[in-house]
Amino acid sequence: ASKRGHEAGASDAPSEKKARPASGHGGDADDDKEDEFKMDKGMLEHRKADKKERQWAQKSLKKASKLKDVKFFNKLISEFGNVKQLGFSFQAFSMLKSCKLEPTIYTYTNLINACVRCFETAKAQEYMDEMKRMKIMPNEVTYTALIKGYCQDGNLTAAVALLDEMDTRAVPPNLRTLNTLLRGCMRNALADTALALWTRLPSYPQIQADASSLEYVIKALCSEGMEEKAWEMARSATDSAPMSPPAWSAIALLSAMGGNKKGTREAIQGAHRAMEMGVAVPPEEFTTRASVGLFLKLRNTEVQAECKKIEAFLADSERRKAVHDVAIAGVRAHPRVFYGLPSPGSDAVTAPAKRLKLHKVFGNRNPVRLEVCSGHGDWVVDQASRDPDVNWLALEMRPDRVHLIWTKMVCAGLENISILGGTAHEMMNWHIRDGALDEVFVNYPDPPVWHGSRMRLIDEGFLEQAHRVLRPGGHLVIVTDDAGYAKIIIRQLARVSNLFRSALAPRLYLDAVPDGYGSSYFDRMWSNGKRTDRYYIRHVRVDGEPMSVSTSAEQAD
Repeated sequence: ASKRGHEAGASDAPSEKKARPASGHGGDADDDKEDEFKMDKGMLEHRKADKKERQWAQKSLKKASKLKDVKFFNKLISEFGNVKQLGFSFQAFSMLKSCKLEPTIYTYTNLINACVRCFETAKAQEYMDEMKRMKIMPNEVTYTALIKGYCQDGNLTAAVALLDEMDTRAVPPNLRTLNTLLRGCMRNALADTALALWTRLPSYPQIQADASSLEYVIKALCSEGMEEKAWEMARSATDSAPMSPPAWSAIALLSAMGGNKKGTREAIQGAHRAMEMGVAVPPEEFTTRASVGLFLKLRNTEVQAECKKIEAFLADSERRKAVHDVAIAGVRAHPRVFYGLPSPGSDAVTAPAKRLKLHKVFGNRNPVRLEVCSGHGDWVVDQASRDPDVNWLALEMRPDRVHLIWTKMVCAGLENISILGGTAHEMMNWHIRDGALDEVFVNYPDPPVWHGSRMRLIDEGFLEQAHRVLRPGGHLVIVTDDAGYAKIIIRQLARVSNLFRSALAPRLYLDAVPDGYGSSYFDRMWSNGKRTDRYYIRHVRVDGEPMSVSTSAEQAD
């Protein structure tokens, strides 16, 4: 792979500015300034596209102020939300009011949807409350949008409460409402909630479950190790709600880990049959026909690869015996899985009294590395397999992905991986001691959803935690395929020059990952879509800075 680097200009980074949600600016806060490092073609194109989008938005708002038509404002709020320019959605709503126009149900629904698309659920709830005060009653689309927001946040209690409110107000939910809730259950590994929702289906004659509905329930069940119930659901599949390839694959893996050889083979056959039949569960995140097609193509490739791995595992009787008891106990009972998430049925998250003694977790004093945003676990499992003399921490927020990483770790028989389930800032702060790590890797972090978003992984707080947990001379490595986010990360790192400096100096980044770096699910997904730009950022910890004070008990051994 090419390793062309890009040099820094002036040493002083631009000072951080506050986000400008009122203006609707969609890019980074400093995009109007000249960058003090050399941008590549992708970054320049990103800046050009962002400027063009802002000009379009400002021109549209100017037109709306002249037309003074509520339908046109509603359309703009929706369009700005669809391209995640939430600041412009807010500005359009403000202008609508200043034009003495009355907001309609479509105004509020579009605004709530725009907030949810940008992960601003609290703001979406405020608009829901406001429309009710205005005596504008939400419809099923409004409710579903807000339900999606709470599901994204992992707050299924609030999401289900909204479904209950729909029942009370006689607002019939639709299939999208159901699948939004079930998807939330799947991602948060809430099998009991998924089953409870499924049992409510007969009370909604207008809803006919589909392949997505069934897949979400089965994956939630598999994440909680409920094999018998998962098979019961699989047997209930119908022509309108058939079993998808990923649903069969999930059951195959669970059955294999539990020692059910016959069930495993049946599920693998079912996966191949479903692929031949073209059973598809299109992803919500992709909207164009081309992107959906690419996703489904990759999905089938991933299922085929997973089935081959399960077959190999099935043929290894010694490995099956070693895994059986661990699999029956489940992910939450595993001694090398640590959560910063509430246990099922509880909303409470309590910080541990002490940080982990990693040499006791792993049973040795080998170097320890951390991957943040481990996703499906492919990259970290591959790294751990390559070098058994290096220990790895895999940090992932979503419970279903924590389970997926665990299954790969257990089935591969890897003793040099431990999993941290929770948000990066909290898990690093709660569980990792000062100077405990040799390297921290962040692979393909989600870019900020909109300019004013506070949901940014790589912020000053994260970099302070990374500096604290790294030993003197330790490295922070970040890989992204998003040109805009690469700019933001480079600027953010420049602002903490007392913590990190580029290990690629005088270059600040490479426009390709080094040979042999490894691949992940998300890397393959974007490459499958011909999105091949990669930004490789490696910084070294600046020594001599005081680390945070730990308790004497933590400093012992």
